[in-house]
Amino acid sequence: MEENTRDRIWLVVRVVLMAGSILVGTAIVLIVVALGDCAAFGGRCPAEPPPLLDDDTFRFAAIGAAIAVGPPVFLAHPGLRRLWVAIGAAAAAAVVVGLIARSMVLG
Repeated sequence: MEENTRDRIWLVVRVVLMAGSILVGTAIVLIVVALGDCAAFGGRCPAEPPPLLDDDTFRFAAIGAAIAVGPPVFLAHPGLRRLWVAIGAAAAAAVVVGLIARSMVLG
């Protein structure tokens, strides 16, 4: 196979993986925010919100954000240095989105 063709195939694979990662991560965050309210199914909200790391809304929204941000950042220009940048970006997005989702759900 010609090198140019191989580069094109690798580019298509990277773009598909990036798009899939963004879609899956965003869907997770949206579902968690939509269904994460403690009163969503007739339940009652506790007087005190759970601790941050015990809060399912925070955890799942953070995971979704990390999935939506980390792989695309890495796959844009794969390499060892970019892996560390992607991990940092995913961690930052996870904390910010997790806190926003928790705030939206708890009111």
